[in-house]
Amino acid sequence: MSSTYVRKIVQDPYGFIWAGTQDGLNRYDGRRNIIFNKDNRNKHTLSGSDIRDLIVDTIHHSIWVITSYGGIDGIDYRTASTWFQYDQQRDPEMRSLVFNCFFSFGGRIYIGSTAGIFTLDFSAGERPVLIPAATSIRLKQQAIDRVVLQEQLAWVFTRSDGVFVMDMQKEEVAGHAESPEALFRTLDACVLKNGKVLVAGTGGLQLLELDPDNKIVLKSKQLNFLNGVLGQIVFSCFQEKSGRIWISDAKKVIRIDLSDNSYEQLSENTSLPPEDWIGSVYSIFIDRQDNLWLGCHQGLAFAKNNVSPFYRMYQSATSTDRMEHLYYIDPKNDSITYAGGQNGLYLINNKTGMIRNIKPGINYYHSFTDLKGNSIVSNDKGSFVIKNDQLIPLANFYKEFAGRQFIFNSHAWLSDSVIALGTRNFKGVIIWQPVKGYFVCLTIILR
Repeated sequence: MSSTYVRKIVQDPYGFIWAGTQDGLNRYDGRRNIIFNKDNRNKHTLSGSDIRDLIVDTIHHSIWVITSYGGIDGIDYRTASTWFQYDQQRDPEMRSLVFNCFFSFGGRIYIGSTAGIFTLDFSAGERPVLIPAATSIRLKQQAIDRVVLQEQLAWVFTRSDGVFVMDMQKEEVAGHAESPEALFRTLDACVLKNGKVLVAGTGGLQLLELDPDNKIVLKSKQLNFLNGVLGQIVFSCFQEKSGRIWISDAKKVIRIDLSDNSYEQLSENTSLPPEDWIGSVYSIFIDRQDNLWLGCHQGLAFAKNNVSPFYRMYQSATSTDRMEHLYYIDPKNDSITYAGGQNGLYLINNKTGMIRNIKPGINYYHSFTDLKGNSIVSNDKGSFVIKNDQLIPLANFYKEFAGRQFIFNSHAWLSDSVIALGTRNFKGVIIWQPVKGYFVCLTIILR
């Protein structure tokens, strides 16, 4: 890498990864880098070396690059060669500006700067000209940190005057909100699948929404489950195809799921030497193969982001009931499942996501279905048949268990009519024939 400080990552149509760093641009093909920076005097030259932003432009087959106080460069990703350069130091009126970010709409490339929005105009020929955007969306007096596109709406995050929402089709401002104190400087933002906009910055993580009256509404209470998890400064946010969201701060990377308000923290590969890769992650990117790329202070990190074949269910979709430390799961049909846990017996509706603790306050160790279709459950007090959420002693159905309180913890059908039962309170195995109405106890003797 030309530098270990990676600020932005994109992928071109050929699958190459482009990483913008504090000292040059890197094109990575899986084995080696091609480095672009100001010091190169060949086809890999740039107007500056400190990369601020990148964008992929498939219309002009280009990677567009912003460099600090350098200018704007266009690189043909088919040939990996620089074909366009705008050196702002040669333009007296633009010399003191800082270009911060790109966005694209209607085939045009726009640039957010400390003096509003500019665009690359291709109308005069193959080589574009940098011009101010239309007056109605220029925001000339605004220092713009980030812009994200939501269909035809552009969310523009300014340094001192809040958030603007611009209708790019009509070229007019559709909404504006003064900056909530918590936003401060915007470092990253992404539009979520639910229509809300997630904002990362020096004021933490915020959630915004545009209501039907074009008012920008702060929805950050929905992020309360992350209180105490993230630091004061949040560097980056990215939503993957599955809907899960990746977030980074100065010390960690987490993946959150807003459908159940859960999160998990990414850990490093402990089989490798410790390098603190996931400290200070400035850029998060998911490529077309769903692999995770992290732009770190240590360089470029990579992790396979395979989707788990398992569906996680631990909190009810309709109540506050949560399952804890399950011992056994007993599916009854395609919809209903019983689960025995550390703090109760849970009834789960697999289709609706409903979880109900029907017998809280006691450990339930096992559940199985007998030949008559009865559900037999075992807890700390013994074994029971459950009917209409009520526990009925097993001896009421099977007289052979009268006077005996077995606590079952496992079972296996030995034949169509014979079942072996493991217990918590008997040192052995019970062989039970329910049809004949008797059982025998096989004691295990260890020698």
